[in-house]
Amino acid sequence: MVGITIGKLAKGENVGAIADSMTNIIWLLPSLLLAVFIVLAVHEGGHVIGGLLAGDKFGFMTVGPLTLTKEKGKLTFKINRNLSMAGGLALMMPTGGNINAKKRALMVAGGPIMSLIFGLLMLAIYQWIAVNSIKPIQILITLLSFTSLGIFLTTIIPYKSGGFMSDGMQLLNIFRNNPESQQYFAILQLFAISQHGIRPAEYDSQTLSTSLLPSPNIALVLSAHLYHHYHFLDKQDIPKAKYHLDETAQRLNHYPEAFRYMVQLNIVFFEAFYHKNIEIAQSNWEQAEPFAIEKAPSYYIAKAALTSLKGETEDATQAIAQAKESLTHSQDKGMNILYQSQIQQIEQQISPEI
Repeated sequence: MVGITIGKLAKGENVGAIADSMTNIIWLLPSLLLAVFIVLAVHEGGHVIGGLLAGDKFGFMTVGPLTLTKEKGKLTFKINRNLSMAGGLALMMPTGGNINAKKRALMVAGGPIMSLIFGLLMLAIYQWIAVNSIKPIQILITLLSFTSLGIFLTTIIPYKSGGFMSDGMQLLNIFRNNPESQQYFAILQLFAISQHGIRPAEYDSQTLSTSLLPSPNIALVLSAHLYHHYHFLDKQDIPKAKYHLDETAQRLNHYPEAFRYMVQLNIVFFEAFYHKNIEIAQSNWEQAEPFAIEKAPSYYIAKAALTSLKGETEDATQAIAQAKESLTHSQDKGMNILYQSQIQQIEQQISPEI
């Protein structure tokens, strides 16, 4: 991006000023870092605005080292220690049990639209600013313009990378009617009804079946198997729950790196509680624990199951208490019911008289 920017400036009167002014060169790197942070925030903010217009509920927004989240009705800033999410990520949660294609498109398109508007706005401001000499603010505005327009182009083009779909690919999936599109909407539907308070055991069978339609998107297939795992685990159909968890584990490398630890925490709980396999449980815990920056209920439940299996009753009891506290912050009402059941199971294992 620095090369592109300098190339653009080289076409104007300012190329000599850039070459001659050490001050401007020194300002270039910090200006670039600031510009990247701002344009990522604008892009993810566009998704948030689109989601709010669609009636969605704000989950979180991560940009670089910062995460903005909502806890107990209040917006809170936290430090983001997960490098896989540093490039920007926003979560908007449907408030109803049904997914509307047009509303979903509004949320997805919000990011590229904001990037395009912001980029053009910064370009117009740069054209308006006097160009007799290059100043730090001019460098910043130039970087903001071309970086934002670059993000617009790279996100509106349909493609898949690292388990994620670009905004353009998501928009294609929303409006075309093929197995991958149907699978995409089925998984969104399962996510929505879980947020609405439907426990996994009560997932609609047709929606579950649709989520596993054959498609080339392995990340979606993995998510579908994970929802099936929750469904059968909540129904205490352990063989089927194990089958779908195994299918998930086999595809783990195709899942976005930022979220792999979530799958591994499920493996830790299942292997520790149901199979009493301390080796597999411990191995997955060691891989997942460094990435579990946000301590969700699943983190403490997995820890409680593992420490209980190892005979570390005090640590297990503490983890259960932390899991209960974590439930008060969790917004996934449906999964919370399953988590409460798992907590009770571990408590019975630690103290049968409970």
